[in-house]
Amino acid sequence: MKAPVGARVQIGYDTPDPVAPGDVLKTTTGRCYIIIEARQQIRGIHAGRWHLQTVVIDQIPDGALIHPIEWYRR
Repeated sequence: MKAPVGARVQIGYDTPDPVAPGDVLKTTTGRCYIIIEARQQIRGIHAGRWHLQTVVIDQIPDGALIHPIEWYRR
């Protein structure tokens, strides 16, 4: 089920690029999430993975850095 606009969503994100609060994740379908908290895992099998707290948004703020995200099956 899809979270409504304004809902807080936890997302695991694998990228070598830095991400920060205020950045936006945009899916291939156009759905957007603004990052409000970001923590990068430094140990373990998924070292480098970002653990993000985001909020679903319907408009990208001016000047926000946009990161692409593509969902995959678990």
